[in-house]
This record gives sequence, C-alpha cells and structure tokens, in this order.
Amino acid sequence: MSSLTETDPALIEMYQNEPAKRAKVLRRTAEHSEVLLKQFCHPWVEKLPKVRYLVASGNAFEQILDTAEDQRIDLIVLASHGRTGVKRLLIGNVAEKVVRHATSPVLTVKPRAVNRRSKVTAAN
Repeated sequence: MSSLTETDPALIEMYQNEPAKRAKVLRRTAEHSEVLLKQFCHPWVEKLPKVRYLVASGNAFEQILDTAEDQRIDLIVLASHGRTGVKRLLIGNVAEKVVRHATSPVLTVKPRAVNRRSKVTAAN
C-alpha cells in the first residue's frame, strides 16, 4: 500500500490548510492500519466465529471504552508493554485504565517471553 510512503501521517498538522489532502492522508492511514491489524491478528482469530476489526483515532482509552459500549463488545483484548515505575507514570497506561473502567471483561496480553529473550540475547 502506498499511503504511508506518499505522506507521513505523523506530520498531519502540516495539512491543516489543505483539507482534501488531509482527508486523503487520514483515510489511507486508517485503511493501512486496518490491513496491518488484520495481518497481525489473523493467526489467533481465524477460527473464531465472529471477529470485527475496528480502527479509530483519538484518545485510545476513550475510543476503546466508547467503542466497546457502542458495539456491545463481549471481550476487550489489549496488548500491554509491561512498563512499570516511572515510565508508566510518565507515559500512562491505556491497558490499566481500560481494565479499571470497562464494563466488559478485559484480557491483557504481554509480549511473548521468546521475544524478550531474543532481545536480551541480541543486546549481549
């Protein structure tokens, strides 16, 4: 997909005065995000009877809770970076906020131990 090579969505504010270009960048970024989401999730959800992929922008915590309520979601599954201490205080923790405030069950998933071990091995 060429959307991310045409313009960098991180620089979206540059298109403040170009509404058509801004809309195009946002639309293509959302489309690309959905493709990446499906590629990432497919191996784990391919045999489940009903899976919906939703891509939204805005405050992650608010979007997750609003969407879960609006769509009557049965289970929210979130990846967690596993940050602790000062990093968690400074950066915040979307998964923790969702767990505390969601009305439906929340499953948090940490990165695989294999990935962490390979990073440690590569660093040494």
